Amino acid sequence: MFTEPNKENRFEIYELKHSGLSARKMAETIGKHPSTISLELKRNVGQKGYRPDQANAKADARKKVSKKSMKMTSDLVEKIEAMLLQDCGPEQVSGVLKKESINISHETIYQHVWADKKLGGTLYKDLRHDHKKRYRKRGAKEKRGQIKNKVSTHDRPRIVDDKGRIGDWEIDLVVGKNHKNFIITVVERVSKYTLTAFSEYKDLSSILRAVIKLLHPLKAFVQKITSDNGKEFADHEEIAKALEAKFFFAHAYASWQG
Repeated sequence: MFTEPNKENRFEIYELKHSGLSARKMAETIGKHPSTISLELKRNVGQKGYRPDQANAKADARKKVSKKSMKMTSDLVEKIEAMLLQDCGPEQVSGVLKKESINISHETIYQHVWADKKLGGTLYKDLRHDHKKRYRKRGAKEKRGQIKNKVSTHDRPRIVDDKGRIGDWEIDLVVGKNHKNFIITVVERVSKYTLTAFSEYKDLSSILRAVIKLLHPLKAFVQKITSDNGKEFADHEEIAKALEAKFFFAHAYASWQG
């Protein structure tokens, strides 16, 4: 039922959408369920609308995160996202799946939603209740320590907020199930070009190496990097030096300001 479109389908969707067809008519034309088309158009749209190449890139990046951080198959991810689109909350989705002998916690689903947001997706907009505050509260007692010499986004050049150029990146760490394995994601703010790297460990040296390895080949196109206040980025000065870029931090517990 919820079979993800392939590359050829996405070019068909692009053409049909520009012809003015509804999601239902597009579904009939290419042989997909209407919910599949609606989901495709909702989560893979960019600043310039729906584009097949960008949609493929977003889908591929999403699969990497899902496969490595949550051990969920692409079919299961499709099913979860379809239910979220139909106004089911993560708790409800988890309950439905449990009845089908699929044990996926609601926190894992929330984690997928926020990972999707970092990749440019819009699943978070379909949540019936804003889980952000409660989700952050789980770690409220965590002693995150002080990150030396960090610079706030308050002091970041306005051009970054205006998205007036290529070269400003957002970086995040996605935590895998049971806090085993991690995914580093970096997203270029304007193009939404996304890079991901897998790490078995969360220590500073592992994260430092992974970030530099990801971005060094694109060093000429790295001007500013923004992250949340996770202490895993405490080596931000070394990252900035290696990439000849500036590193900024969002206000505490406000990573959506990236």
